[in-house]
Amino acid sequence: MAKLMNSLLAKIVQANSEDYVATIVHVEGSSYRKEGAMMLFQSNGNRHGILSVGCLEEDISTRIESEQLEDAEVLPFDMRAEDDLGWGMNSGCNGIIYVLIERCCKQVRKGYEQILSELKLGKEVTLFKRITAGKAPLKHILHSGDRLILNNWQGEIPSFVTAYNSEPPLKNGRFINVELNETLYVQTFRPLKRLVIFGAGDDVIPLVQLVAKLDFYILVVDWREALLTDTRFSEANEKMLIKKDDLFANLDVQDDDFVIIMTHQFQQDQLILKGLLKKQLGYIGVLGSKNRTARLLEGASVPGFVYSPIGEMIKAEGPDEIAISIVAQLIKFKNTELKKVTFYQ
Repeated sequence: MAKLMNSLLAKIVQANSEDYVATIVHVEGSSYRKEGAMMLFQSNGNRHGILSVGCLEEDISTRIESEQLEDAEVLPFDMRAEDDLGWGMNSGCNGIIYVLIERCCKQVRKGYEQILSELKLGKEVTLFKRITAGKAPLKHILHSGDRLILNNWQGEIPSFVTAYNSEPPLKNGRFINVELNETLYVQTFRPLKRLVIFGAGDDVIPLVQLVAKLDFYILVVDWREALLTDTRFSEANEKMLIKKDDLFANLDVQDDDFVIIMTHQFQQDQLILKGLLKKQLGYIGVLGSKNRTARLLEGASVPGFVYSPIGEMIKAEGPDEIAISIVAQLIKFKNTELKKVTFYQ
């Protein structure tokens, strides 16, 4: 969802003071979307994002058009009714959904602009926002890396905010801050994970086409310049020509990168894999059999974060099916990592 979120944030930054941004801040029971889902309602009638399957949007839009809202207000929507007129009927919603609606004033837009700027730098950002109703923009703090960005915040900063290190990250949602006896909303915005693909052969093309729909920044690297063309990889975010005899000279692989090796050249795969094992990566996928990967490592044990053969075991055949199996494994690994969150009481 990071790509969609980045696109939505960019639209919020460009919004005007007659537009509103709505965020699900708390759910009691079940709902189609969870805390952190956002939607922009523009004065010209355009909408961006999604909160539900239509249960909430029309009501919110009507309230905005009739000017029934404060500059910042939390609205509860009870979706538990099971009669034919109930909002939650067959919608996947069976709970109470609390939606924070804020006018896109200059300060609100500035806050989301700061979040977007940090994401573009590859930084994870956690938003701490005071939940109050009224005619003033909500006070909030952004936690990015080792620094705090204050926006209209007055008074004491909660100690857990200053000490927060995002390991493990907090779950999106509201909670009562006992320290200051107030309600805060927490939301974490994550940058796109980078997927580095070694190899630009024909079987990489369908893989890039599929991954482009997901939350990854795609970097395709190869030493064969003729393969690294815009025609072949128009959907890749970046292409890099590397030196065959010095593969990592201009390439800085980060510890949180996802890496796939599929050059189809044994010696090159061996050099790449040995170089990558010097880093603290969480995911390396190697195309080929277990026996081939064992030979790449010259008898050394295969680390648990090296997936070989790459992809989910769905008996895939051919480039397209293999690409699907690889994407399934990437999704599984990425989402498993994101679910390692903690609830703040």
